[in-house]
Amino acid sequence: MTSHISTGLNSVGKLWAVSPAVGLGRSIVALAQASVLLFSDTRGFFVPVGDATFESACADYLGQISLFCTMDSQQSASILTILVLLAVASGVLPRYTCLLHAYVSVSFVGVLSLPDGGDLIAANITLLLIFVYLGDSRVWHWMQGESRSITWRGISKGAQIAVRVQVAYIYFDSATAKFAVETWAEGTQMYYVTRQEMFGASGLVGQVARDLTTHPVITLASSWGAIVIELCIAILIFVPNKFAARTAILMCTFLHVLIIALIGLGSFGLIMIGVVICAVGSRFCRLEDVVPKELCTRIRELIRPRSISRRPSPQGGSLV
Repeated sequence: MTSHISTGLNSVGKLWAVSPAVGLGRSIVALAQASVLLFSDTRGFFVPVGDATFESACADYLGQISLFCTMDSQQSASILTILVLLAVASGVLPRYTCLLHAYVSVSFVGVLSLPDGGDLIAANITLLLIFVYLGDSRVWHWMQGESRSITWRGISKGAQIAVRVQVAYIYFDSATAKFAVETWAEGTQMYYVTRQEMFGASGLVGQVARDLTTHPVITLASSWGAIVIELCIAILIFVPNKFAARTAILMCTFLHVLIIALIGLGSFGLIMIGVVICAVGSRFCRLEDVVPKELCTRIRELIRPRSISRRPSPQGGSLV
């Protein structure tokens, strides 16, 4: 009976739910979240909006357990949240830091005056990642290996599929919703995006973008191209091979780097890149399958503690 269950779990698209590649995505999400708190004034997150105030947010069911409401000051809560996120990004003890990551993500988004899509997506994905990592006995998430428990392997892989469904739906919904917007449907949206007063492109990049979008063909291609890329990402996430997974990561990175260059939204873009890697990372058993070997070496040298680097994986695998 046990052997049949094990065979069945291994046949589900050969998912490596605790792959170092999933850890890479998790680290990117955590660093993006930390960057928001590091480079922003904490007071700007909790300004009154209409009748909603910080006090009323703290009275809500999420606010009552939020770190930002239970600590003496918002600044202290912000510092503690940053420390937790940096610990998560380092990859140490994922079984425990997955709980802390989900808690600080929900704590932050639960009391924000104007949460953006990235904050909400990060909270959803980190909650799902609890079930990916709770049975993970690795010292840090850059190691290879699988849980020895068949039950936890099943739960972890099921959660990984849930992450995939969630991320694919985000891109599918974003793409299809654009068809209902006239400027997207007629292919002129990028002309207006590059000329927005509040979020439009600026500097040399802005000037080049505005010059390019004076040409109808470029405007049409870039507007509809964004929709096509989003639909492709949503589809490729479910294709069970490494080539499709790499293509999804590359398309996502290309799309969000362009968005960052044109209108900003840096933390949002990094979070989306991170969650796509989390969604498809289970297709890879090694970090080198996702990023160049030279970069893997640099990551290993930068963040691998000496006491851990000399210790073999508890599952018999190797490090990054």
